[in-house]
Amino acid sequence: MGNSNSRLKHASMETGQSERLKSGYTKQTEHAEPTVQSAVAAAEDRSDIDTIVSNKAIDWSIIDPDNRRSYHNLESSIYVLPEEEREQKRLMLQVSIRSNKLNNQGYFQNRILGMAFGSYVLAPLRHPNKSRTILDVGCANGEWLESVFFSGNISSHFHGDITLNPSNLGTVCGAKIVFGDVTDRLPYPDNMFDYVHQRALVLAIPKQKWPHVLNELIRVTKPGGWIELVESSGKIGNATGASKAFADRAEAALKARGADIDLVANLPEYVNACANLTNTDKRAVEIPLGWGGEIGELYAEDCRSAMVHAGDFLQRAFGMESDEYAKLMEGAAADWPKSKAHSQWIAVWGQVVK
Repeated sequence: MGNSNSRLKHASMETGQSERLKSGYTKQTEHAEPTVQSAVAAAEDRSDIDTIVSNKAIDWSIIDPDNRRSYHNLESSIYVLPEEEREQKRLMLQVSIRSNKLNNQGYFQNRILGMAFGSYVLAPLRHPNKSRTILDVGCANGEWLESVFFSGNISSHFHGDITLNPSNLGTVCGAKIVFGDVTDRLPYPDNMFDYVHQRALVLAIPKQKWPHVLNELIRVTKPGGWIELVESSGKIGNATGASKAFADRAEAALKARGADIDLVANLPEYVNACANLTNTDKRAVEIPLGWGGEIGELYAEDCRSAMVHAGDFLQRAFGMESDEYAKLMEGAAADWPKSKAHSQWIAVWGQVVK
């Protein structure tokens, strides 16, 4: 099914929250509490951000003894977000960014990427009521599949690879839960699916692996079927002050970790380079952060949560104490609406020919 955890086989470490993450980050008693201004100054007071964060970003490990949380532990993983329940709830919120239709059950996930994109399915599938076999790569908690199911537009058989509490999933839409690694080989034969969907894996797939991932999606798709990807680079547009200080260092850390921080620009090129795709198209949207009404408020909540959940990695990469990191986060979130900050997402799709 689809979201950030798509590419990995599942393995958990000892679960539970570290004490400092109960409400963000606790104060350090060894030194004076930082202000937002001092945190911004600390973030900016390095002449070469790429050099400073590179080793810490590359070497950070999910088996760090201080990380008393559940992570993916596949050796090839670059993913830095945990598998805890709070992160799964954030992903549910993120799914709703895609469709502005509320289903009869009032599912929460139908409220935010349809507000931006207007639909759960952007590829121009013909005969929308035709029964199809769908694969959602990186399905996380399965919310996208259930959203497609409740939309009533596609009668389908569903598959996905899942990461958390699989016993609780697939009960509504009938999805079959399968573990797999799209950066290696999906556990499906060639030409199995009519429609393959993947989203929000920029933090999961190393930059050099994207061409392979696309070819793997194509491999399991039937001739005439469609693949669709919805992604963000994680970059913040119109960032100023604390927002820019945080964004610049986060981009440098994720780049050092191996992520494609230019994915919004690169993904259409990756797709167009695939010889087995035709009728390719794309749609880009800018989602406001903390302004622009409900969608901006919800997306700001999503981004704030991601900043907290990735704190084990980012505060080390930034070279900050936990309270200093918390102040920088606070300042960044406060600056978003002031500068009309936004994040760009892109949907790209194509039809398979073999």
